[in-house]
Amino acid sequence: MSRLIRAGKLDPAHYRDTRVHLIHNEDALNPLGASSKVNAEWGFLTHLRDIGRDTASDWLARHYDAIGEHATIDLKATL
Repeated sequence: MSRLIRAGKLDPAHYRDTRVHLIHNEDALNPLGASSKVNAEWGFLTHLRDIGRDTASDWLARHYDAIGEHATIDLKATL
């Protein structure tokens, strides 16, 4: 969308520039096996919550200034 707006192909009065961000932690989640998807044990769920909190805190420390300014992921390269 952003590229089309800049190229004049979309009316900026009707479309907004998009800023995409991705918060992920493959290092923490990749080692988990398929069985983890059905693991509802409280200790495991709190472990996942803590991974999410730590990952979000780390991401915010690195990218806070980008919020509302520019994307922090190159969708074309990622997809």
